[in-house]
Amino acid sequence: MPLLASQMGGFMPLLILFILLIAFTVWQGKRQAKRQQEERAKLESNLQEGSRVMLSSGLFVTVTHLGDKQAVVELAPGVEVNVLKQAIVRAAGDEEEFAFADDAPAQTAAADDLTADSVVDNPTENSTAESTDAAVTDQQPRA
Repeated sequence: MPLLASQMGGFMPLLILFILLIAFTVWQGKRQAKRQQEERAKLESNLQEGSRVMLSSGLFVTVTHLGDKQAVVELAPGVEVNVLKQAIVRAAGDEEEFAFADDAPAQTAAADDLTADSVVDNPTENSTAESTDAAVTDQQPRA
């Protein structure tokens, strides 16, 4: 009996194609899961104390101690937190690291100069601010 002469008629090739599509999708999913598992095992085997990593929350931390399922990481000097190893997403690259600039005191000094200049240039605004401060302190209840 030929395939097209059966009761299912022209639906058989469509059914076979559908089954092949499902089988291919399942095969791809298993292959991708295996690849991710291998990458995860490689990441965990490369972890060392002192290495910089990124957590799943986006924080860059330094690994201080390693356990079987957990790691102790340092967020800032003296601030250590226990995390699951699963929370470690990847090693931090050099391009992602940055150093803080110590120019904050210079910016504060420049802001103080601007404030001092505006007080000298606008004495009326200064007197209004002083009168407002006095009114606020007068409104506070006395114990």
